[in-house]
Amino acid sequence: MKSVLIGVSGGIDSTFSAIYLSEKGYNVIAINLVLTSKNTVSKEVIELFKKYDIDFYTLDIRDYFKKTVIDSFINDYKKGFTPNPCSICNPLVKFKILVEQADKYNTDYIATGHYANTQDGFIKKHFSNKDQSYFLAYLPKKTVERTIFPLKEFEKKDIKTKIPLNLQESSDLCFVNDYRNLINHTKSGYILHNSQIVGLHNGFHNYTVGQRKGIKFSNEPYYVKSIDAVNGNIEIAKRHELYSDKFTINQIHLLKSKEWFNHNKVECLIRFKAKSTLAKFEPDTRKVFLDEALFAITKGQIAVFYHNDLIVGCGRIDEV
Repeated sequence: MKSVLIGVSGGIDSTFSAIYLSEKGYNVIAINLVLTSKNTVSKEVIELFKKYDIDFYTLDIRDYFKKTVIDSFINDYKKGFTPNPCSICNPLVKFKILVEQADKYNTDYIATGHYANTQDGFIKKHFSNKDQSYFLAYLPKKTVERTIFPLKEFEKKDIKTKIPLNLQESSDLCFVNDYRNLINHTKSGYILHNSQIVGLHNGFHNYTVGQRKGIKFSNEPYYVKSIDAVNGNIEIAKRHELYSDKFTINQIHLLKSKEWFNHNKVECLIRFKAKSTLAKFEPDTRKVFLDEALFAITKGQIAVFYHNDLIVGCGRIDEV
């Protein structure tokens, strides 16, 4: 009998995934990685696991999670970036520890409740609009080859009818409801339009590129175009001025050779749920050239490259 260690949060997706694997004949061990005080599994879910002969245990990694994800998240905001913590947490925390625990318990596979798929060692898009492949772009190929995504064949509406409990949905930020509560203060400064002062703000962490809310300059809509973390100033502009067709990336993770990228275009996604476009990535210059200009390309977000629905690389947006 093949064995699998699955990470569970207590939510509906991972709970269903664990049960589904058990029904498929796997010997299932479920582990709850305790990231925050909010991250708990209910007694009802634990009882459900017992019914399906699923061993369950918890592992408290709050200190490691804080150091690796939360502190990094806060530091990035203070530098004027808009970080994507899930894209960092998955390779450096969740999947890393799942692999370590799978080795400890000598299981064949690891699994999670992500809406994603795999093919030939690559992460593949999920067929539905719940696709979460974007957040898995930094996973090493060796980890992907060992991973099962039970939800690859299911839509969200299918899952909700199969679990006899009213379970929580996962949130965008698992460690805080409002990220601004984590950041004590950042520099106050001027709101600028065409380098002219048009207002004041009380901390640039309250803004992100592309934001319209809170910009009270005129009756016409204006958006945050850039954030100067050194001086504390925010530049605003009309919507059409926030479109760009090129940017550079760092923290690059490629699953194809540089030579391959020099000869192939990719589908580029600049943020989760954003519009994508074809692009050319130049590994030597770190530059990405888009076929179509996109709105509010934001420093700190992850640019993910797809080819035939498979993730072939990614990097953090550095300069626009």
